[in-house]
Amino acid sequence: LEKLRVFGVELGTLDFEQIVQRALVENEDAPDLLRKVKEAPAFLNGQLAHFVEANDGLLKLARQAYLASTRAYQTFPRELKSIFNVKALHTGHFASSFALKEPPKKVQQVVQYGEDHRKISSKWKKMPGMRLKEMSQKSGKGKGDG
Repeated sequence: LEKLRVFGVELGTLDFEQIVQRALVENEDAPDLLRKVKEAPAFLNGQLAHFVEANDGLLKLARQAYLASTRAYQTFPRELKSIFNVKALHTGHFASSFALKEPPKKVQQVVQYGEDHRKISSKWKKMPGMRLKEMSQKSGKGKGDG
């Protein structure tokens, strides 16, 4: 935290459970359904993920925001690398913070190649360093083209 203070950043503790407790359980105006939920943070995260998944525009924005944030995470100054260590970042958890249900690898493939990447055989998707065009050519050759 001292490294962040050098840059003028002061951090405080934010207790999500306490926020949810006040906003939902103790709030008389909150819907009864939400007031009765035992694991409100998990429930809200799941509902938000369903909502994002059902809305193509939001899903596209969430994917792009996740990838942009991941790239930005890698650009922190050397002094902050010990705090913002990209190798220690759990990308699946990070993706879920953008209300994404998809694994990070799939998010990147969809943004990079579009939705058509699903039509390609899974064995070609797993080959590292190959582009969509190369995968298509190789999968076509297996069907008697050469």
